[in-house]
Amino acid sequence: MLKVLDKVSKPVIRCEMNSTKQNSTITSATLFCSSPSNTPEALTFIWRLEGKSELGQTLPIALGNGHDDITYSCTANNSLQEETSTFKAKDCYTEETQEHLSIVLPIVIVSIILLALLAFSSSYIRIEEREHVQKWERMTTVKNS
Repeated sequence: MLKVLDKVSKPVIRCEMNSTKQNSTITSATLFCSSPSNTPEALTFIWRLEGKSELGQTLPIALGNGHDDITYSCTANNSLQEETSTFKAKDCYTEETQEHLSIVLPIVIVSIILLALLAFSSSYIRIEEREHVQKWERMTTVKNS
């Protein structure tokens, strides 16, 4: 049977911080390597780091204490070709920050808008009260005259 292989696309590496925390500091993460393909069963993924290699699409890594400057590479290959991407461990923090920003930023914007509306309505009510008091004072002054 003849099997047609796709061209190997440059792998995409993403980082997922592990929820295990020590002293409120995240100390590990998992890297995920993927490459879009119509024949994913023909792809092999190899991680390389400091002369070592490990097979598979995921790789657990350590963070902090000097580990953040380590560069990991993932190679996706089939029997005809290969493509490689690299990822620095410190980029995990950037991805985590972006995820939090996408959640926090809309909440902050809505809160600011609500505070502005509250301040405006409060000022408007005070102005209305002042005008009402001034009107009342004019009426009582006219009656007393």
